[in-house]
Amino acid sequence: MKNLSRFFNIIKIVAGSRKTGIIVVVILLIVIGGWFLFNNRASQPTTANLQNIAPGTTELVACPVTGEKIAKDKAYSKVEYKGKTYYFCCAGCPEKFMKNPEKYVK
Repeated sequence: MKNLSRFFNIIKIVAGSRKTGIIVVVILLIVIGGWFLFNNRASQPTTANLQNIAPGTTELVACPVTGEKIAKDKAYSKVEYKGKTYYFCCAGCPEKFMKNPEKYVK
């Protein structure tokens, strides 16, 4: 508890008052949390593209990098390699695939 009190005293000195300091800390935490949430989201595989799809209305394919099943028409991107089209679930997968396609082609 003593360390927390010291922390708020430092914030009070920097921000001018304890209340202003707390507000600044809360805003910083929200901004940092939001940055981590949205920055990491694009590179993570997601099944969101399978939501609201009636069974049998679209073809499902597997991302060659993660193996995740995705709807062909909702894929993040697609790449043609040796005459075959490969569909990807997220932003990081096409990059990994293109660095070493033979590793992922089955």
